[in-house]
Amino acid sequence: MKTKLFLMILMGVLAFSSCKKEDTTPDPAPVTPVVTDASMSFTKNGTAFTCTSFNNTLLIQSGTGQQGRRLDIRGSFDNGKTLIVSVSNCDWQNPPVNGVLVKLYDTRLGGPNAECQDIDGTTYCDGALGTYMLTSSTYHMTISDEIEGSVTITSCNATEKKVSGSFSFITSDFGETVFDTIQGTFANQVYVVSGS
Repeated sequence: MKTKLFLMILMGVLAFSSCKKEDTTPDPAPVTPVVTDASMSFTKNGTAFTCTSFNNTLLIQSGTGQQGRRLDIRGSFDNGKTLIVSVSNCDWQNPPVNGVLVKLYDTRLGGPNAECQDIDGTTYCDGALGTYMLTSSTYHMTISDEIEGSVTITSCNATEKKVSGSFSFITSDFGETVFDTIQGTFANQVYVVSGS
């Protein structure tokens, strides 16, 4: 249960957490640079889609006493819909500065490819999350403990802040009545780093 709690905190809540700063001047919102060779294409229930714009962020935050990071690759498609592919690392895994580890990440909490470590009675694991957003308030996620899925990071250039990979997972609404099978790839996705 503690593993689920930490992973959900790392994947979801860390996006909204903040650190206290001496300087009260607000930081400018990060803007993902325009990259002409960036791509993301996928199928949803067998129908092909290509993303036309991207907004990618590597969030570096502390939560429950441990430093972690979450990389979100966001692609817009089909008149305002968004596909978000996310992976998370803990700093005890020694990911590159301003990057993530090249590996396969499970969408199922504590899946067979998860790297976990017990620290002070809490189990910390890496993981992945897929989110298919129809609108800002209507979305499907990889939330089931039963369904296998993955996101594979095939390359991450932490100096250029550029990442490529593939994904295959099933998303569902929170009532688990609507399911979407999603598979695809992304390449040359440039991201900005946020947090400390």
